[in-house]
Amino acid sequence: MNSTAPNTEKLNYPKLFTWAINYLWTASKRHFVGHLITITIQVATEITQVWVAALVIDKIGSTLLSGAEVGNLYYLIGISVGLMVLDKICWVMIAHFERQLYLMGSSKSYQLFNGQLARLSISQHNNPEIRQLIDRLEYEGYAWKPLNFSFSIVYAIHAGMRFITSSTILLIQLPIVVLLLIIGSIPSIFIQRKSGDLGWGIWGDMGDGSRVFWGVSHNLKQKETIEEIKPQRSANYLLEQAHKAINTYTSKAMAIRTRFAKLSIYGALFEMFMAGASYLWLITRAVAGKVSFDNFIFMSSLIWQTLSSIRMVSTQVADALYSAPFMRDYIKFIELENDLPKPDNPVVLKNKPLSIEFRNVSFSYPNSSRQSLRNISLTINPGDHLALVGLNGAGKTTFIRLLLRFYDPTKGKILVDGVDIKQIDLDSYYAHIGTLFQSFNRYPLEFKKNITLNKRTNSAKYQQALEISGANSVLKKLASERTFLRPEFRNGADLSGGEWQKVALARNLYAGGDVFILDEPTSAIDSLAEKEIFDKLYKELDGKTLITVSHRFNTVRKASKIIVIEQGKIVEQGTHEELIKTGKLYHEMFTSQAKGYE
Repeated sequence: MNSTAPNTEKLNYPKLFTWAINYLWTASKRHFVGHLITITIQVATEITQVWVAALVIDKIGSTLLSGAEVGNLYYLIGISVGLMVLDKICWVMIAHFERQLYLMGSSKSYQLFNGQLARLSISQHNNPEIRQLIDRLEYEGYAWKPLNFSFSIVYAIHAGMRFITSSTILLIQLPIVVLLLIIGSIPSIFIQRKSGDLGWGIWGDMGDGSRVFWGVSHNLKQKETIEEIKPQRSANYLLEQAHKAINTYTSKAMAIRTRFAKLSIYGALFEMFMAGASYLWLITRAVAGKVSFDNFIFMSSLIWQTLSSIRMVSTQVADALYSAPFMRDYIKFIELENDLPKPDNPVVLKNKPLSIEFRNVSFSYPNSSRQSLRNISLTINPGDHLALVGLNGAGKTTFIRLLLRFYDPTKGKILVDGVDIKQIDLDSYYAHIGTLFQSFNRYPLEFKKNITLNKRTNSAKYQQALEISGANSVLKKLASERTFLRPEFRNGADLSGGEWQKVALARNLYAGGDVFILDEPTSAIDSLAEKEIFDKLYKELDGKTLITVSHRFNTVRKASKIIVIEQGKIVEQGTHEELIKTGKLYHEMFTSQAKGYE
């Protein structure tokens, strides 16, 4: 995906139009159809109302000037009033259907965008160009802009129906008038289209500036990060960096808007000039006796209706054109396919303990020539308690990411029960695995739901997860399992980092089947609680596979096998006692950490 796409890629207007209609249709078929039927009735009512009004005025004029009998005047007035009432009812119903569609469409917008975020692969989330696209869509309003774009199309259709009915009648008697009115609207539409292209393209030119803005905005919203920002007195500097980034966009956007506002004035003046020419043409025809009085009134009303319809079409089309570059990129994002290759006939894993083998695995992250893992060969048998240790950046977390198939190896294979992981159904694979990363999630949910995540509740498994993780001590401090774990909720709880880590560990234990992956699982927990938790883990998970990544050696020394990784390679493996005797990297790291406790 090219970050300059907003400036260069052509717009597929038929696709955008089709997408907008389908968007509202799928949001609520009943309300969308009701809306279309109602606007059709309104258009027919309006044109009939104009015709009857012309007849009423002509009849009144004839009665006053020549003393003609009233005749059917009151009948015509009754019809006119009835049409006015019907027109009002139509507009009320149109507004009702629009409000209902807006509510349903807003919900659909959130579902589409957030659902796509969930579907993308980890590598796509780490792709800077996709991240920039997501930032642009969030800033411009992914929740409401697709809805507004779709309504602009519907409004344009409504105005277009009014234009067709009025202009069709005008074409029969005054075809040149319709031509003049259409010509008058062309400059305004062109100006608005060009403005939309340039305005949206600014985001593509910002590059890292947009990432700075969104990164700082995120930091200022998070309780954990603001607690560091406050004492460091760095808020003003961060705000300055964010404002610098957004002001670049704002100043360029304002300059474009100012420029096109001036051009829009010229477009409007030209439009009014052509409308004046249309009225002048009608007047000359009437003076020449070629248009009757009632027809003159009718044609005058039609000219005004045609002009207002063109303006409405022009305005709505201009709004749609302004949003079109956004919508092109929005649809492109929604249509992104997960880039992790899927097997044609995926192998569904059976409900039995897994064996996992890394066979000559090497890996480099996308757009990087550096090998994060180099020629890794390792077998993890069912029931192994494996620990990965090494210096920062050695490749431990990368190993876990490949094990979870967030990425595929650059070279070599990963086999699960003898089957290449690329050929395995990931849902059946993940059903065997519980994971806890150092940067674990803190969901805005109740205590119990934070652990079960709406999976079918197994009371025994749930209680075991609470006991092993120590999360039962957290629950005792809460009013109930239904207490929300965020202070912003009414009666919500504000947990410490260590308490949150216990909850996250319980979630891992509850989700896992026979393989548990713990990446720095107790980094925020005190040493006494940590020892107690790991004693329980090794005891209760006997017979299950446990893979631990940690810098704390008191958490890994009981592992049945310790793997030492250095610069992407396995340089040592064995038990704690065996590795201490070698005097190599493991011994060096262990003794260095042990001295810190002296």
